Amino acid sequence: MNELRTNSKWKDFLLKSGLPLEFEVKRKLNDLGFFNKYEYTYLRENEESKLTEFSYDIDSYKEIENHCFELMVECKYRDDSTNWLFLPEEYNNSDRGIGGNDFLNTNDLFFKDEYPDFFKIIMFHNIGPLCSKGIEICSGGQNPKSITQAISQLSYALFDKLIYGFERQLSNTETDGHFIYHHIPIIITTANLYRLKNDISIQEIKKSNDLLEIATKESMLLIEPPFSIDLKNYALNKFASFESKYSLTKLNESLGKQAKSNNRGYEFHKSYMTDYPCGILAVHFETECNVFNELNQFLEEIVRPRKTTIDEIDNIFGSKISALDSFR
Repeated sequence: MNELRTNSKWKDFLLKSGLPLEFEVKRKLNDLGFFNKYEYTYLRENEESKLTEFSYDIDSYKEIENHCFELMVECKYRDDSTNWLFLPEEYNNSDRGIGGNDFLNTNDLFFKDEYPDFFKIIMFHNIGPLCSKGIEICSGGQNPKSITQAISQLSYALFDKLIYGFERQLSNTETDGHFIYHHIPIIITTANLYRLKNDISIQEIKKSNDLLEIATKESMLLIEPPFSIDLKNYALNKFASFESKYSLTKLNESLGKQAKSNNRGYEFHKSYMTDYPCGILAVHFETECNVFNELNQFLEEIVRPRKTTIDEIDNIFGSKISALDSFR
C-alpha cells in the first residue's frame, strides 16, 4: 500500500502547497460573477538584476456597467495558529494620506465619458480598518518577509495591468475602451489578521497574555504599502515604454473628460499613478466567511449606490450635484 496515501501527512503537504486555497477562492469568486484564471505572470529584474518571471495566483475581473474591477489575488495558506499582526493607521492621516477608496487604484486616464463621482459614494463605506507594516508570527517564531513579499509581487504586477488598461482605453472600442479600470491587489490568507490597538505601548505588550488585549481581530484590512524607490523606478520605466508609442501631445489630447478637469495634464496624472498601489487588501479566509460577499457588495455600491447613500451625500454636499444626477 502507498505509505504517503495512508499517512495523514499528505494532507499537510497538500494544504501547505496553497492549491486547495486557490481552488476554493476561485470558486467563490466564480459564484459572485467574476471571471477568473489561475496565475498572472510578468517579467522584472530580481535582486541580482536578472530578468525573472514573477506571478500572483489568481487573475480575476468583473464588469459592472462601465466599471471593470480587476482583482489581483495572492493566496497565502498558513495553519490556524499563524497570526499576521499589523501597525494601525488612520484614514486621511497616514504617510500617504489615503482614504477608504484607495484600495481601488483607479485608472480612468483615457476614459472618454463623464461619470458620477463614485469617490463621494465610497466616503461612507470604508472597506476595513487601515494599517501599515505587518509581521507574521507562528509557533516557530516570526517571519518578517512573508507579508512584504506578497505586497511586492502584487505591487510590481500592478503596473503591467495599469499600462494594459491605458492601451485598452486608447483603443476606444466597445469591448475595451469604454471601461474605467480598478486594479485591486488582494492578499487572501488563512492566517489570523490582527491590528494593534491605537496608542498601544511596549509596556502594555509586555504585560499582555493574549493578542486580543493589545490588538483587534479583523476579517479584512487595508494595507498602506511603504514607498519604494525601486518600485518607483520600475513604474517610470513602464511609463517610458508606453510613452514611446505616443507623443505627449497625443496623450494629452486623449485624456478623458474627468482627467482633463482642473487643467491637469498627462504628466500630472503620471506622477500620481507612479506611486501606486495606494492600498492593498488583506483578507482572512474561512470556508464559511462572507468577506467575498462584502467586497462584492462594496463594488456594486460604487456603481449602483443605494438610495440611503445618495441621501447621505445630498445632506452633506447639497442635493444639486450634477455628478450624481444619473443615480437619482
